[in-house]
This record gives sequence, structure tokens and C-alpha cells, in this order.
Amino acid sequence: MVFGAPAYIFFENFKRFLQAQGIFEAGTGVLFLSAPINIGLSYWLVWNTEFGFYGSPVATIINFWLMVILLILYVALIDGKKCWFGFKLNESFHQWGNLSHLAIPGIVMLESEYLAYEIMTLFASYFGTSQLAAQSAVASIASLTYMIPFAVSIASSTRIANFIGGQNMILAQIATKTGLYSAIIVASFNCIILYTFKNQIGSLFSSDEEVVQLVISLFNPLVSILQIFDGIALVASGILRAQGLQKIGGVINFLAYYAFAMPFALVLTKFTDLELFGLWISIGSGMFFIALTETAVIITCDWEGIMMKAGILNDEYFETSSIE
Repeated sequence: MVFGAPAYIFFENFKRFLQAQGIFEAGTGVLFLSAPINIGLSYWLVWNTEFGFYGSPVATIINFWLMVILLILYVALIDGKKCWFGFKLNESFHQWGNLSHLAIPGIVMLESEYLAYEIMTLFASYFGTSQLAAQSAVASIASLTYMIPFAVSIASSTRIANFIGGQNMILAQIATKTGLYSAIIVASFNCIILYTFKNQIGSLFSSDEEVVQLVISLFNPLVSILQIFDGIALVASGILRAQGLQKIGGVINFLAYYAFAMPFALVLTKFTDLELFGLWISIGSGMFFIALTETAVIITCDWEGIMMKAGILNDEYFETSSIE
């Protein structure tokens, strides 16, 4: 998979390059084309060649590079090259200070929850094999449903950032409200789906009755309800990134998960019999805290200050570029 990592990085950067121009359909179209190709190629390599199960990662690597090629062809032949002015090494390392101030807190915001899930799985391993299996199943489903509000978060973040960069405060505010309302809708949808199909989900992952019952009990209704907080928190984090408030979001996410949720999980698992329920109650408390505080920050933010800061950054960049 190491050979596929550069391709995945290139694809994500090319996709953001197009999204910054308001071209959102290119990345989606490439994924629609490449997904069935990946499925077919994986099946063929696994079952019809000597690769065996190694065929699946090989197919993924090939698919990542195919995605990059398709996106480059889209830019070259269809749309997006008007904003490409060539590659200049000195300009590539320009303004990295400002970029780092935004990127590092953004990484903290995204990685905090991922690492918290991994720590929860480590905690679950101390409860026994059945609890670990149930935790893995529930975490897998939660990661899957996570992708829906994550898509809303990316779309909202890109759209709001475009409006802020274009100094259009009214449309930025409208996009912010739309993002928050959409978060509530998709998060509630996730909650309803998981609660409604909890029995079927449990049976998908195991034939062991104890594991199935643990999965069902976690979705009934604890983890289902947590989807609402997680979805709102995720989209709110995306909006903060668009507003250039990554530092605030990074601090909130880090404190919520590692100063509160994880220590709380340790207390609940050590001094109570809640086991998996204690883990999900603790991380859910962190999600609730993030959703509440980040939404409050967004609602009470200084839009005039945000627009002014964005304008200053734009002016500084163009002034420096013109001098060089």
C-alpha cells in the first residue's frame, strides 16, 4: 500500500485544486468510474491470478494511480487548467508559515477522533474476545456512517472558504447555516438507520450470539444517538476550518477527547461494570462537548473580522508574488 500513498495524496490535492475553482463534479465523477473498476480488478486478481489475497491491495494501488491519471486528464481536456500556471520550485515553498498555522490545527481536528477510536479498541481488548469483536463491528459501522457527514463537512468547508476568499460575507453566512442544518439532517438519518437495522447489522458481523447481542445493545440506542452529536461536531469542525479558526477547533477537539473523554473512559472501565458502554458514553460525551462548543463558536463568530483577515492574507500573498 506504500506505493499507493503518493497517488492518494496527489489525487486529494488535485481534487482540492479543482474544488477551489468551484469544480466539484470532477472528483465525484472519477470516483464513480474508478470504484467499479477497483471492485472488478480486485475480484480478478484475487480469484484468477497467483496474487491471491495480495491482489486486493495491488488493485487498490492501481486504482489510486488511475484516479490521479483521470483527474489530470479532466484538467487537461475539460476544465480547471485556467488556474494552473506551471510548477515553480521557489513558489512551492512560499507562505508555508501561514499554511502550517492552518494545517497543523486542522490535522489535530481530524486525527483526534480517529486516534480516540483506536484507543477505544485497545481498551476493549481487555474485556475479552466477544467485547473486542463487538467493538470492532460497531466502530466499523460508525466509521462508515461517519463518511456521510464528513462529505457534508468537506463540501461546506470548501464552499464557505470560497465565499470568504471572495469577500462575499452574505453567501458565506448562508452556506454556514446550510451546512449546520444539513449536519442535523444527515446525522439524524444515520441515527434512524442504525437504530432501525440494529438487528441486521449485528448478524452481518458475527454468528456468535453473544457478539450479536452486544452489537444490538450498543446500537439500542446509545451509539445510534451519538451519530447526531458526531455528525454535528464533524460539520462544525469543517466550518471552523473554512473560517480560518482551526486553532480554536484544534484545542476544542484535543481537550474534548484527550483531556476529558479518554480519562473518563478509563474511569468508567476501571471502576464500573459498564465495559463497552462506558467507552461509548465517554467518547459520546466528547462528541457532545465538541458539537456544543464549536456550534456556539460558529454562531457567535466575528464575521467582519474573518472577512478582514482573509482579505489581508490575500493581499499579502499577491503583494509578495508580484515582488518576486
